[in-house]
Amino acid sequence: LHARLGAKFRLSYAKLGPSPARSSELTSMASGLLLIIHVGRAGRGRRTARKAQQLNEAQLQVVTAAPGAHCVIAGPGTGKTKTLTSRLAWLLEQGVDAKRVVLLTFTRKAAEEMITRARELVGSQADQIRGGTFHSFSLAVLRRYASHLGYSNRFVILDQADAQSLIGKIRTELGLADQYNFPKASVLHRLISQSANTGKSLLQLSRRSKFEGNAEGIVQVHQEFCDRKVSNDLMDFDDLLLNMRTLLEDREVRQVVSESC
Repeated sequence: LHARLGAKFRLSYAKLGPSPARSSELTSMASGLLLIIHVGRAGRGRRTARKAQQLNEAQLQVVTAAPGAHCVIAGPGTGKTKTLTSRLAWLLEQGVDAKRVVLLTFTRKAAEEMITRARELVGSQADQIRGGTFHSFSLAVLRRYASHLGYSNRFVILDQADAQSLIGKIRTELGLADQYNFPKASVLHRLISQSANTGKSLLQLSRRSKFEGNAEGIVQVHQEFCDRKVSNDLMDFDDLLLNMRTLLEDREVRQVVSESC
């Protein structure tokens, strides 16, 4: 994520809490990663921002950071929601149009909490802000522009059970179900999802697991799984994020989305 966005946005980093001692600790803090992307005109307001929610110095640094992309590493209890909503209030104070703000998180509960807090800070302007989960936002955009990716706008979402069922069917049809030590549908789905979420190739993940001898068959199942999803107008949860990223690589679509959030 850092490498991909850093190349385009020149990410700057800050932290709201103690630095993790090991890389494994940083990985476990993934849920505490705040990614703030905004391009606009900076202005004054540090004093107002600090007064609004009594921010500490690290939080204030994030809230009043210059325009651009900022990656903020924050552990539990460091005030992530307060910092994000304060950043939002500060941006609106600088003249940013609320309709061009998107406030996203991983769960509906957290998204609702952020919008509620934002409303307490900025009043009715919060009603113009687009908020929700990464998946719900991606779904809404894909419903409008899925045709750019070979889908209809009425594509069907596969839940975990449906995805595993389809993988199991493919596994059997390809004659791999009886192959020695070949992974079950649930394990195949986990490997495929892991590949999608880490950016590591499925072949690489398979060869590093106990299924090394089945790596080529696993890749074959995955390819057929992807083909059938497109041909049958299906997306799973990982596809919502991956296809959203692909969609935003289209400059025309990206421009329209950025102006209508």
